This record gives sequence, C-alpha cells and structure tokens, in this order.
Amino acid sequence: MDLKKTISELCNASNEQAAQLAAEYLSEFTSPERSALGNVYGLLKGKKDYTILIDAHIDEVHFVVTSVDDDGFLHIDKFGGPDLRPLSGAEVTVFAAKPLYGVVCKYELEEGKAPSADKIKVDIGFSGDEAKKRVKPGDRVSFNQSSLILLNNKITAKSLDDRAGIAALLAAAEKLKNAGEIPVNAAFLFSQFEEIGGMGALTGTNLLRPDEAIAVDVGFGDNTGVDEEKCQKLGKGPQIGFSPILSGKITSKLCSLAEKRGYDYMRDVCGGRTYTNADNIFSAVCGVPCGLVSIPLRSMHTPVETVDFSDIEMTAQLIFDYVMSGGIEK
Repeated sequence: MDLKKTISELCNASNEQAAQLAAEYLSEFTSPERSALGNVYGLLKGKKDYTILIDAHIDEVHFVVTSVDDDGFLHIDKFGGPDLRPLSGAEVTVFAAKPLYGVVCKYELEEGKAPSADKIKVDIGFSGDEAKKRVKPGDRVSFNQSSLILLNNKITAKSLDDRAGIAALLAAAEKLKNAGEIPVNAAFLFSQFEEIGGMGALTGTNLLRPDEAIAVDVGFGDNTGVDEEKCQKLGKGPQIGFSPILSGKITSKLCSLAEKRGYDYMRDVCGGRTYTNADNIFSAVCGVPCGLVSIPLRSMHTPVETVDFSDIEMTAQLIFDYVMSGGIEK
C-alpha cells in the first residue's frame, strides 16, 4: 500500500466518498460491509474465536447551511467542532444538488477569537434569488483544501482527523494479511459520527461484539500555543491513552510493545472521558475492555491539519504487534 497516496486520496474526498474509498482499500485484505449508519467494517479471521476490534472514524468536522440571505450569502453552523479562527477567506465546497465552490467572507478576530459560526457567511458568487434556487438549508459545507506533502516526511490536509487513523488501520490490515495466520480475529471498523457523539462506534461495536478493542484517533501534536507537556512532538511515535475508562491491561501491553519497538511514545493522561470513540466502545454491549492510541496532529479541526508519516507507520506497527500478541486474551 502506498501510504502517501492513500492518505492524500482519503483526505481529499468528501465524507461519503471517503467511506466508499476506504471500503475499496479494505477489500484488498478482507470483505468489507456497510452498516445502516454508513460504517465500514471487515474481519480478518484468526486461529481462535476471540476478536479484537480496531476502530478509527471516517467522518470529518464540517458545516451546514442554515439559511440563504437576500444578498446570496450562505449562513452556516458547525457540525462537530471546527476551529473558526483560521477560516476567514477559506475555500469551501457546498454540497448542494450540484456541488458549488465558495469562500468564507472575511472577518476580523476579536481578542484572538472568531465570531460565532452563525455570524459567518459564505460567498458562492450568486445573487439572492439564484443562490436560493441552488442552495437549501441543510446542505452540507466542508473545507476545500487539497492535501500537500510537506518537507521532512509530513503531510497537511483537511480531515487528517481521523483519516490518518483510517490509513494506519489499512496499513495494519495489510501487515496482518501478509503475515498469513494470525492468532485471533481482527475486526476493522471505520465508523461514522465521532465528531458529533460517536454513534457509529457504539452501533458498530454492538454489531461486531468484540472481546476487546483499540480506538485509534489523533491527539495534540506540538504547535504554537500548545502546552508542551500535553502534546507529542511529531515524528516521535504515537500517544497511548491513560483513563479510568480504558483497560489497564490493554494500556500496559501497548506501552510494553511500544518500548520493545523503541518508540518514544507519549503517555496521554485523561481524567475521565477521552473525547474519542473509546468513550462509547468501552460501554457498548455488556462492556468492552478498550485501549486508545492517538497519532500526533497539528492544527486540529482546521483545513491545514498536519501529521508525520512515521507516526502513522508506527501506529500501524503497534496495532499489528498487538494483534499478533493475542491481545489480553493470553
């Protein structure tokens, strides 16, 4: 699998296109299926009837049109938590009956803060009557930002949260497929709706009924204005979550495997909720022991999210090592 090509294609795609594309990639290793909520999932069979679920979410933060005014400007609101501060002048795609190009009208920051989403307008270049014919309240709006390969093994793109995680799962699936016989079942779940509550992971876990699980998401990477004690330097390996809701056995084993690989991983400590799909997975079915691995990411929820390819590769290797170890079943 060409990792750079895979991530670029996933990030450049819209939400529904990305799910279909991820299913096509997964079909190289197993037979993927789609759920009623749009999840993509597939199973690699192992020697034992014991299943480890590995989840990453396919959805992205975006916007929704709430109204079209008489001057032809679109008024929007947030789906999820996009960062509005760098949005002034940003390019967007409006998913009307026919997709339209638009730009966010320029606005001024006040004390470093952007105006609330309902005060932001999108210009699609049409007058009021024509704009109202083409765009309706409820139409979705997403960042229009092509992925770009940066120097020093990095990529910037929209929706690396969590298409980077999807790419790590695909790379892990390829490794497991190439390994031949694996000790336990590996169930891969590309879930929807993480950005607005994690319902895809909840229903997906209820459907697949795993014995244990690992959620793969992104975490805060080093950046301007970010507390260095709460972020991981890009290129130094994944973040492993510590939380009351996470399984101590899974967390300990993930750390042990990372140390054997020589990864300079970060211990990402949460006081309760992790604000990832792990929050829903652990309480699904009758309770599922769950671990959390995060890929360091800069500029989260913006059009220019940035990750290091080596962190994705290390995350994929860690997932592979964990499944090959048999998880906590042994």
